[in-house]
Amino acid sequence: MAETSLQAAGSARPASVLRDTLISLVTTLICIAVFCAAGEVYFRATRPFLATQWPLTFVDGVGFLITPGGTIRDTNNIDYWSQQTANAQGFLADLPQETPGACRVALIGDSFVQAVQIPIGEKIGARLIALGEKEKLPLAVGAYGYGGTGQLNQLPFYDRYARAFAPRVVVLVYVANDFANNSAVLESIRSGIDPDHPHRMFARRNAEGAIVPLPVDDKGWRDHMLKVPTREGRFIPRANMWLQTHSYFYAWAFTKLAMVSPGAAVFLAGSDRNAVLEDRAELIAARPAYRDVMEGWDPARTTGTNPTLQSMDVPFSWEKMPPVFREAMAFSGYALDQFKARAERDGAQLVILSTDNMRAFDPGQLRFRRLQALAAERQIPLVDMTAFMEKRGYPEGEATFAHDGHWTPKGHAWAAEALFDYFAAHPALCQPPAGQPASGAS
Repeated sequence: MAETSLQAAGSARPASVLRDTLISLVTTLICIAVFCAAGEVYFRATRPFLATQWPLTFVDGVGFLITPGGTIRDTNNIDYWSQQTANAQGFLADLPQETPGACRVALIGDSFVQAVQIPIGEKIGARLIALGEKEKLPLAVGAYGYGGTGQLNQLPFYDRYARAFAPRVVVLVYVANDFANNSAVLESIRSGIDPDHPHRMFARRNAEGAIVPLPVDDKGWRDHMLKVPTREGRFIPRANMWLQTHSYFYAWAFTKLAMVSPGAAVFLAGSDRNAVLEDRAELIAARPAYRDVMEGWDPARTTGTNPTLQSMDVPFSWEKMPPVFREAMAFSGYALDQFKARAERDGAQLVILSTDNMRAFDPGQLRFRRLQALAAERQIPLVDMTAFMEKRGYPEGEATFAHDGHWTPKGHAWAAEALFDYFAAHPALCQPPAGQPASGAS
């Protein structure tokens, strides 16, 4: 009988272990489900929206702008949730007002001027107007900014929109990625366009080696996008994208995951940015016209959490730059030449605002010094926002969002102060050339 009891107990033990394991597993799954459900409820209650919304229009000769009157929604799921409406020109700014006696200022730049992160009333343009009212130096400000553009891409902003405003001062807001944005080759690797069929204005060298404009390929750029392999159509990436666009909690969790474990985020998203950059670079380097300029540079050489930044923008802080970056510097100088010629033709003064991020990831400040040299060679005044902030004792970390890199409302206010101080110290900027009416006069 004792032996029979032992056999029964032995046979019961595996069943008990299996039952306990199943109970533990089910309990764990229930706890996870409850936690996720609670997180979903919380984030739905505290977040104004989930999915971004960017109504865009392609403008011939210019490139993409926001659809006039279109409402954009944008968020990084951590720092900001922004909703604003584009003006009649397709920019996220108020249209400049006719203010009698005001000095007209045109701000031209990329995402720092576009400033999707904050309301229009807190952006640099509005801050400049407020400072002018306070200090009895009235300003009328037009802002023309779109993310991912450099000065070459922004020339049509001036030609088509800002010139009609008849500004007395044209301010180029210069950021760390602008040198790369001025290169069709680097932008082809970053965004997948064909450098011979661009979706924005660029420049190229002709047969004699001179730099000449490379106009927008209005009709053909879509048919010439660089094609490289990705995993984005597979199940896991598709499921990841569906969850990001339907679950508030998952979108927040994925954003956090990308910060702490980029490799895991790459697996879920199905797109290894380093691999994509390298594949695009190989396609470009295989073309005889670009073989020499692509020598000595591997876009996937870094393994940073932001490979685009590391590959495209950081080399401008290197003591010795590969040929493609030296060429980008030449194109950047050409863009400044073009802006200066336009400003002089139209009786305006050209000024560069060097933003605080020109020194980012650049201990030797080589990127900033290269911009300084370009400006000095052309006798273009340069306002150094970093030096201004240091002089005022403004904490650098408060100028930008912690997880985004663009200006906070404080950053916009400080940039406006830096510019306004320069305007106040150089009143001749707003004086019209001889024989021209003052700003605001009919």
